[in-house]
Amino acid sequence: MGWTRRGLLGTSVGAGAGIVSLAAGPAASAATPAKGDRPDRGGAGLRVVAAKVEYAEHVLGTDNPTPLLSWELTADGHGAGQRAYQVRAATDPRDLAKGRELLWDTGKVTSSRTVAVPYAGPTLPPRTRCHWQVRVWDGDGDVSAWSTAGWWETALGGEKWGATWIGADAGPAPLGLEGASWIWTEGATTGNAPAGPRWFRAALDLPAGADVESAAFVATADDDFTLHIDGAQVAHAPQQQDGWRTGRTADVTEAVKAAGQHVVLAAVGAAPPSTPADSSPASSCGPPTAAAMNSPPAATG
Repeated sequence: MGWTRRGLLGTSVGAGAGIVSLAAGPAASAATPAKGDRPDRGGAGLRVVAAKVEYAEHVLGTDNPTPLLSWELTADGHGAGQRAYQVRAATDPRDLAKGRELLWDTGKVTSSRTVAVPYAGPTLPPRTRCHWQVRVWDGDGDVSAWSTAGWWETALGGEKWGATWIGADAGPAPLGLEGASWIWTEGATTGNAPAGPRWFRAALDLPAGADVESAAFVATADDDFTLHIDGAQVAHAPQQQDGWRTGRTADVTEAVKAAGQHVVLAAVGAAPPSTPADSSPASSCGPPTAAAMNSPPAATG
């Protein structure tokens, strides 16, 4: 049988009617109203995305016996809204997850409220952590999954504390000039010290097998000095009025380690000429120098 216009048109109409019929079947089924609450639809309905206590994720050490619980919702599409909620709480997060040994269970509460719902369970003793979560129903009766559990913890009670104050150990005492003494050039006195630079040299022998952990020195001079260890400059105090009144400190750990067991120190001071009008011991004594070195566990000098 050959194709005719009437035959082709009749075939098309029949096929179209069949397609309409197939498409209409599921639509009619989806429109059928459900009875009672329906389970979570796998993310298609309302979802709790944030659960907060006292508007924070967690609260540690609260003295509020009825903290406020809130939650935020999201949903696909438009027009979704909360019709009811259920909150539950437990001291053990494992019990909470399984819905057993609960401190508090509101049951299904018909309400659109999502902010500042007060905890209404039994009063919690001091230093008790309470875990909680919430789920909600939308306008179609679909229930969400339980939210991620949050928690709050009650504060210390009125009992006496059994604790003691703690703190960092006291740091090492700063290096000072205690035990050090002035070093004078030969023939100089407090009232008669020749002007010009003066060199001072000393050596420090470390105990055999000693490992230097740290080394520092403190020194002063009237009124400037430069310090060397084994020929390398490690510190310099520029000339200044009454500079001898302040000790200069420097870390010389690496220089001492490089020197080995025999550490040689050399200092040069260059005091300005004294004048008859300025006869105070501090300014007329030339370039006296005092120095102290600390290099645990080695000896000091």
